[in-house]
Amino acid sequence: MLYNIYKMSNSELLAGGNRVSLGATRNLILNGHGTSKSGVIDTVALGQDAGQFNQNNFCVAIGADAGKSNQGGDAVAIGDGAGEISQGIGAIAIGSDAGTTGQGNLAIAIGQETGAINQGASSIGIGAGLGVGATSIHANCVVLSGLTYGGASNPLPTQQASSFYVAPVRQLNPASIAGSKALYYDPATKEIFYST
Repeated sequence: MLYNIYKMSNSELLAGGNRVSLGATRNLILNGHGTSKSGVIDTVALGQDAGQFNQNNFCVAIGADAGKSNQGGDAVAIGDGAGEISQGIGAIAIGSDAGTTGQGNLAIAIGQETGAINQGASSIGIGAGLGVGATSIHANCVVLSGLTYGGASNPLPTQQASSFYVAPVRQLNPASIAGSKALYYDPATKEIFYST
């Protein structure tokens, strides 16, 4: 195993086994592995304080404070503050402050501040500022948005678990559109469809 530490000014390059850690790592407890948890393999941490405390096996943390504390195994955090505190097992957070605190297992947050606080397990949020502030994305929800949300004044919270949300949706009078159809949902197949 390789246990070399190269230090230049305020930044560090740490390598041990199949691990790489680059960036300023203040208050880092070194044990030859690049983070404060021993026996962890195949991880990457790039950026100041990325993957600093208890980064688990097979994780990626890229950006300042990405995956900083208690990053679950197989988790990915890309962006400043992404997956910063207690990112769940297999969770993915991409974007500045995406999945920042308490991102659930297997949750996906893509977009600035999406799923920032307590994103539910197995939920998906794609868009900017979804589930920010006191609101959150509940477990097993899918939220897709092309609008900008954020904070208590303009949240797009989910109302309950196991739901689907999308915004925007264009409003039209169906009578004015030749061939328009109503949408239906089949709970057995999980398919959205229209009838003929």
